[in-house]
Amino acid sequence: MSKEKKNTQNEKRKLSRQERKQIDTLIRQAKGDGKPNTAQDSIPFERMYKDGICRLANGRYSKCIEFEDINYQLAQPDDKTAIFEALCDMYNSFDASISVQLSLISRHANKDDFKNSITIAPQNDDFDSIRAEYTEMLRTQLERGNNGLIKTKFLTFTVEAKDIRSARARLARIETDTLNHFKVIGAAARVLDGKQRLEVLHGIFHPDGERFNFAWEWLPASGLSVKDFIAPSSFRFGDGRMFQMGGKFGAVSFLQIVAPELSDRMLADFMDAENGIIVNLHIQSIDHNEAIKTIKRKITDLDRMKIEEQKKAIRSGYDMDIIPSDLATYGGEAKNLLRDLQSRNERMFLLTLLVLNLADTKQKLDNEVFGAAAIAQKYNCILTRLDYRQE
Repeated sequence: MSKEKKNTQNEKRKLSRQERKQIDTLIRQAKGDGKPNTAQDSIPFERMYKDGICRLANGRYSKCIEFEDINYQLAQPDDKTAIFEALCDMYNSFDASISVQLSLISRHANKDDFKNSITIAPQNDDFDSIRAEYTEMLRTQLERGNNGLIKTKFLTFTVEAKDIRSARARLARIETDTLNHFKVIGAAARVLDGKQRLEVLHGIFHPDGERFNFAWEWLPASGLSVKDFIAPSSFRFGDGRMFQMGGKFGAVSFLQIVAPELSDRMLADFMDAENGIIVNLHIQSIDHNEAIKTIKRKITDLDRMKIEEQKKAIRSGYDMDIIPSDLATYGGEAKNLLRDLQSRNERMFLLTLLVLNLADTKQKLDNEVFGAAAIAQKYNCILTRLDYRQE
């Protein structure tokens, strides 16, 4: 082969305008539009590991602990104080790099499973008739009482890590400390593995209590992902103030805390709702030094505004000590908060409290949201629907 022919074969052929356009179209189709197009796409985690670690976006990893109730409302005042202080110690143990989510879930249980759980098996003795009568009484109460609602509580903590190995080591330390805190409080707690976390998510996405069927060995043969086993039939977020999940209508609201103090009964009242409800508290600790700097900046801004008001008062010819009540109130609260941070070793937290209501129809959903808003109003707070932020 001559040298000229070799050079001709090695030259890069320039693409025509039509060919470049076709390639760009194929690349855009492969990348997608960046928006969720399936129900699975709307479930935001990336991978669930068998040991219960969940990988989220942006290099974040989480783990979940389920804990049980304690007799807080029936406890003596001294015991309540001890429980509250132990709970404060647990939250103070989470530094600014740890995100914490407290989830309170009230949902319908699978009727067959729930009936089996309250069935007292006969022992072939003289008390079998009493056992049968008591079982029947429990089933009657199940039908007439709480409509088969089960209430579960979870604490999920999230950290950032470069890979699963470093995330696993750090989450293990946080897990041990958190379990010890629950032990001090007197609440039974257990760490959820991957399948148990998927079952919790399945229960949220299927609130009528459908049975969860899943096994890790099914994944390679089926070619499915774990999201395919927990996702609802569909999501629809077309309406700005509500969404549809399968055959259910849902609405998420956030709590505006305007009261100076909150009662410890508010969360219990939310969970006493007759229909399913989910309350999520997203808690983020702020670095101690950064919190002090932030409060000092706010006090400086308030002092500057106070001086401006005093200058206006002098120019107008009235008493300079008369300033807007808001400035005096906020200035006093900011100074009290700064004193607590500096002298009482307290932490500052950012809190977002979300309430999810689910119902079979739009009218029932509005009634459920109205009932939840009434509970918030009882404690001088405002429950506001999230507009165009439902997903």
